[in-house]
Amino acid sequence: YHGNRDQFIDNDIYRYIDKTIERMKANKEWYFDRGSPHKETILLEGPPGTGNSTLVRHFASKHDLDVIVITPGDLTKINFNKNRLTIYLLEDIDSESCLLIPETPDTPIEELRGVVRRLSSFGSNPDYSEIINVLDGVIPINNAIIFMTTNYVEKLKPAVIRPGRVNKRYRIDHPTPERIKSLLPWGEDDPRYKTVIGLEEGAIKIAFLSDILKSDSSEEILDIITSYKQFNKEEA
Repeated sequence: YHGNRDQFIDNDIYRYIDKTIERMKANKEWYFDRGSPHKETILLEGPPGTGNSTLVRHFASKHDLDVIVITPGDLTKINFNKNRLTIYLLEDIDSESCLLIPETPDTPIEELRGVVRRLSSFGSNPDYSEIINVLDGVIPINNAIIFMTTNYVEKLKPAVIRPGRVNKRYRIDHPTPERIKSLLPWGEDDPRYKTVIGLEEGAIKIAFLSDILKSDSSEEILDIITSYKQFNKEEA
């Protein structure tokens, strides 16, 4: 699909998001005729390294839209009624404790390790009901596309992402071996081709796939993968 060559996600998902943005830009009346605000809330879920935030910025650039990066605490404070269509990027909503399923005594603490270590990144402590009211439209919202991203959708309270509060929900996974093979610009005799094909499934992430496709050697490809693993190990 046009525009998806550098994003590497499923073509159908790319097309659905693209068409939603096109409709919002071109036909505001479509929403008003249905008694709905000119708003879409889209949830992007998937494992770390799938480039959800990069994807949102790609669509913003493609459609010449502003992007405002917000936290859950900003939802109750920000003016969502801009004069032009605007994208609001709510990254890592699993980082806000009030949106998570309460931990039970038999829940292994390591299961929540990836979530808990980010809880302190938010200076505000938003109230759960206030956030839900915003997503429900109690506070008028127009000319807005709210993208929410999460790597741990199973940790979120189901009520937060139920249909109605979230208009569309897409899972972004790492590219399959077949998808990666179709993207490789080298012939089968090229050492870089053999290096990539020989990697274990899941070794290549969307986050650095574009760098691999521009690599000059097999050694550079392996260095990219090693650097990514080391970076994420340090982040953990």
